[in-house]
Amino acid sequence: MGIVNCQPPNPALPPAFIILTFSLPCLSLLLGNCDSPPRLSFAQQPEAVNNSYAVGTKLKYSCRPGYMLGSGKSPYVTCLANSTWSVDPEFCVGEYLCCFSISIDVQDILTQLGISFLLGISLLYRLNGPTSAKCVVVGNGVDWDKEVPLCEAIPCLPPPGITHGSHTGQTVQEFSFGSAVTYKCDQGFSLIGEASIHCTTKDNVNGQWSGPAPECKVVKCPEPEVKNGKKQSGYGLHYSYGNTVIFECDSGYTLKGSSSVKCEANNSWFPSLPTCLQVIFKSSPCAVAGPSTPRPSLKDVSNLFLKYSRDGDSTVSFGSLISA
Repeated sequence: MGIVNCQPPNPALPPAFIILTFSLPCLSLLLGNCDSPPRLSFAQQPEAVNNSYAVGTKLKYSCRPGYMLGSGKSPYVTCLANSTWSVDPEFCVGEYLCCFSISIDVQDILTQLGISFLLGISLLYRLNGPTSAKCVVVGNGVDWDKEVPLCEAIPCLPPPGITHGSHTGQTVQEFSFGSAVTYKCDQGFSLIGEASIHCTTKDNVNGQWSGPAPECKVVKCPEPEVKNGKKQSGYGLHYSYGNTVIFECDSGYTLKGSSSVKCEANNSWFPSLPTCLQVIFKSSPCAVAGPSTPRPSLKDVSNLFLKYSRDGDSTVSFGSLISA
């Protein structure tokens, strides 16, 4: 609405001219008028909208889709003498609690036969779809502006196959977080590496296997022999990956090295085979009192006590046990 400045009449002009010139520009201001009715977020304006309305004019709004007329509220607005519209505050109220509550489906991953999971594992899911949605007016109602997302299990690619072997997931089509497979080798081959791997994740989005697949190899270690010693356990005609042998030395010999060795993937024993060293008793210049004492065996050394008497010089040297 434009601004009208009403000046006092000029006394020098004729009375009739004064009345005419004063009343024309100010008549509407004195009587009052209103501009176009306001735009409301909850209601639509009348179809025919003018630029100016006389005082006392009533217009009826209609509630927008998703809104309804509030109890005791009036959809009418009136042009007042002060050139403003009377509006009943928020006479249209929300008809809906926005949109229906979103219920996100969780993908069922337990329908496949043959799939295995780690004991005690907690299943982990990822969000497939938009992370947010906005409630908007659609036609005569309201709806979400995006499709409802799906919570799906974090997938893994099929586990790698191995030569001369297989795994327990051969018949499974899809693998997800927590699923596990166990490998085994064909007869005559040894499994090198971890027998089982499982689907895991580092970023909570993409799945990956917990480790590489094992290998199936022919492993044969040579016959383990220790001179002056013998096997205490681990007897066999052939030795393959993982076989363990424990040794002990013959009487009068002591073990140097590890008593237990294991056949490794490189067809050798680890650690190296031990050796049995002879226990040597050095003669003493002292005379031993009493009857002659038989030569002690290795088992008797820790409990051997010798008694000497002086024969000659007062300085004596005791015999000692040495090993080379």
